[in-house]
Amino acid sequence: MLISRIWQRRVWISGRRLFHPSVSASSGSERFFSGCSSPSHSSVSQSFLFAKANARIDFNFSHVKRYWFSTQPALDLPAGKIVDVPLAQTGEGIAECELLKWHVQEGDYIEDFQPLCEVQSDKATIEITSRYKGKISDILYVPGDIVKVGETLLKIIVDESACPPVTFGDSENAKSPDSDQILVNESAFTTVTFDDSENVKSLDSDPEKGKRTGVLSTPAVRSLAKQHGIDINEVCGTGKDGRVLKEDVLNFAINKGIIQNPSAVLHADLGEQFQEAEGYNCDVTTKYDRPSEDRILPLRGYQRAMVKSMSLAAKVPHFHYVDEINCDALVKLKTSFQKNNPYPDVKHTFLPILIKSLSMALLKYPSVNSCFKEDALEVILKGSHNIGIAMATPNGLVVPNIKNVQSLSILEITKELARLQQFASDNKLSSEDICGGTITLSNIGAIGGKFGSPLLNLPEVSIIAIGRIQKVPQFADDGNVYPVSLMTLRSLGRAGKMATAACQKLLELSTKIVAVGRNYAAHAKELGNAVPKEPVLFLKPTSSYLKNGGTIQIPHNEGSLHHEVELAVVIGKKARDVPESSAMDYVAGYALALDMTARDLQAAAKSAGLPWSLAKGQDTFTPISSILPKTTVPNPDDLELWLKVDEEIRQRGSTKDMIFKIPFLISHISSVMTLFEGDVILTGTPPGVGPVKEGQKITAGITGLVDVEFNVEKRIKPGNS
Repeated sequence: MLISRIWQRRVWISGRRLFHPSVSASSGSERFFSGCSSPSHSSVSQSFLFAKANARIDFNFSHVKRYWFSTQPALDLPAGKIVDVPLAQTGEGIAECELLKWHVQEGDYIEDFQPLCEVQSDKATIEITSRYKGKISDILYVPGDIVKVGETLLKIIVDESACPPVTFGDSENAKSPDSDQILVNESAFTTVTFDDSENVKSLDSDPEKGKRTGVLSTPAVRSLAKQHGIDINEVCGTGKDGRVLKEDVLNFAINKGIIQNPSAVLHADLGEQFQEAEGYNCDVTTKYDRPSEDRILPLRGYQRAMVKSMSLAAKVPHFHYVDEINCDALVKLKTSFQKNNPYPDVKHTFLPILIKSLSMALLKYPSVNSCFKEDALEVILKGSHNIGIAMATPNGLVVPNIKNVQSLSILEITKELARLQQFASDNKLSSEDICGGTITLSNIGAIGGKFGSPLLNLPEVSIIAIGRIQKVPQFADDGNVYPVSLMTLRSLGRAGKMATAACQKLLELSTKIVAVGRNYAAHAKELGNAVPKEPVLFLKPTSSYLKNGGTIQIPHNEGSLHHEVELAVVIGKKARDVPESSAMDYVAGYALALDMTARDLQAAAKSAGLPWSLAKGQDTFTPISSILPKTTVPNPDDLELWLKVDEEIRQRGSTKDMIFKIPFLISHISSVMTLFEGDVILTGTPPGVGPVKEGQKITAGITGLVDVEFNVEKRIKPGNS
């Protein structure tokens, strides 16, 4: 094995000048090794023949001292090749990762599936393992570098079959008729040549590539050389086996005039080395004796991902909704679970119960469990409840999620939550644990907080922050004080999405619809009515609501049904005797509504002096859009309303033409009756009202804000099929 040691250590690693090749054409067969080298500084010239290339390589053994050679050990030399190991795709949509640390060094021998390094993608730590057995040739990145998917992380000299003998030619030991000749198959054996330089070259490869793989150095040294614009292949190494050290790079830089103060560079590098050894932590103590000095701490791992995601989320408008929850029943339930716990290793807490409660709420309000695609302006309603839990770890904020909560029991949620918490603490979360979240829950109470204002975990549209449960006094209706366990809850959502869901809930609480007649002068005139001097009010029942996409029903005994498009104002809190100056404070949002009117019944009621309830209050007679949060409608006094029947424009008008403006209407109505949370005011219709018939389609909208669509059918008389 002596010859093998010489080839591998003296040639492959250190690049000693053992051989001096020359390649020439030859028509005949030449000897590979004709015998033994002579002792001590003798020059023995030998050659071997490439069978395909018809070329000869002559070897000059001018530097060999007292070594004896034979042909058989040379035939046992392994034929390894260098392969690139790229950063593979670590998850859907992941374009780059941060390199956290290496588990190997250049020159190390590795086995299949041996861990190579750890990388950070978004908020998940992934361990990269080797697909090959062999030797680390070149490491191209240092910890802290950002590596794009597909870029080469390192290079490995692959041991293809656990150091198999090299096969020369088409057989194991192909020889020419002359037994001392060995024919070499060029495709099976890529021969390396050695000249007086210290570079290892391949006859069929780029010389520069050979230079890159022939230099030994650590990633930190390569980074230092790269920092100063130095080609590390030009640096003469003084370390073991010719390894390039930091001092070699600095001396090279000084000789070339690249740097002037090497001590400053060494000091900075020492600090960098300290940081790599200790690992970055938000609580890291100063490495300087003088605490007054400024320090630069690079953000890595979770911190880097956290800054990136929060910076993006901060650009998105947020809607905030805060409320308090009576948790007396929750406290009793948790106590009951703990007392009757058959699993001593399971600790019951409030959080799993709240996670399950959130999932049950999402069944009723699925729009909150969604993701927003900004490029397509689409909202994807998620079928699974993958609830993310924000966790503070020593490495930063991370948000793993519990998959399919809608199908899990509270006990199953408890166990999965414990697993995620342990993995997060150990920095062992996988991309599967991180990806696919649909809504996030942030437990501010875990750190003793009462209130919190988290940012969205994009592309999710909502996040909920819960505070700690505390016992506080409250007043009963009779004035007596009693204790209650209260928890503060803050819901945050993408403005226009979470806010819409909250306002839609208000609509379900609605107690009445207050409609205003003849609030547009042109409309009053088209019906032959006088322009009113004060608002004309009438009531409609909330049972007449019809959601967008529904079917408007013409009464079976009525032939004339007219459309009237209107702006609806949704009340956000109880209002009684409200002054006009503060009336807008009581508005929660707006919607587009239709006031469908059975015109013949209305005419009959008018002539008889009767109320309009039959003409205005039947089921499906108040089609309404989703609610627009107040913040999304900057100027409700200048909105364009429009309505089409079978694509024919029938109504088009502006709210600026209303006779009585919204603040006056709220003040006036609240002086007559109390307005409750969720009540709706229909503010009147512009001109262009007209009939619709069975089979027609109505489309309407507020320009730039919302559109609705309804079909019109005849209601079947009860008892008729």
